[in-house]
Parts: sequence; C-alpha cells; structure tokens
Amino acid sequence: MKSLVLGDLEQEILSIIWASKEPMNVRAVLEQLKEKSAYTTVMTVMTRMEKKGILKRIPDGNSYVYTYTEDREEFAGKHLGEIFNSLVDTYGELAISQFVDSMKSDSKNVKLLKDFINKNE
Repeated sequence: MKSLVLGDLEQEILSIIWASKEPMNVRAVLEQLKEKSAYTTVMTVMTRMEKKGILKRIPDGNSYVYTYTEDREEFAGKHLGEIFNSLVDTYGELAISQFVDSMKSDSKNVKLLKDFINKNE
C-alpha cells in the first residue's frame, strides 16, 4: 500500500488553497507562502500535485488556476488512515503504543481519544 505523505511545501500550498474561496494561480499561492520560494519551484510542485490528483488544474486565459480535489476532512479521512495503517503494518504494537503515549501529554487529546473510543464501541 502506497501511503501519501506531503512534503512541507506541498502541505503549505494545499493549506493555502484550502483556505481560498476561489481557485488560485501560482503567483497568488507564492505570495502567501511563509518561506519565499522561486516561482518555478512553486509551479513545479503544484504541477506535480495536480498529477498526483491532489490539485485540479483549470485553464484560465493563457495560464492555469488550481483548486483542491478533496477538502481537508476528505483528505484527512482518506490519507491519514492509509498512513496509520502503514505504520501499524510496519511497526505493529510499537506504533500504537507510541501514538497513545504521544496523546497522553495533552489532556485535551486524552479526552478526545476517550470520547472517540466510547462513541465507536
């Protein structure tokens, strides 16, 4: 099973596009990036994200605008499960215990986890 893990720039681009009410061109995304990148770098990453099915490219005059193919909830539901299953398949009980241990450090997370378990029993 191939898991989808986004690189830092891909994640930031996707977050910017999710926050936008309209499809965005490369320049508009570039202007909102926290760390400045070259226009061609952002264009290449967005083109690759379109080829991966993460973004949709729409013709707009002589250029393109981009939008997401899945909203944040759809994306998380689909891909986080793949990632977690891959970790459990690879590391077994260690992956689960590390997840639980990381949740223990924040009482809000512990409550969320307990509520989720109780809701799904």
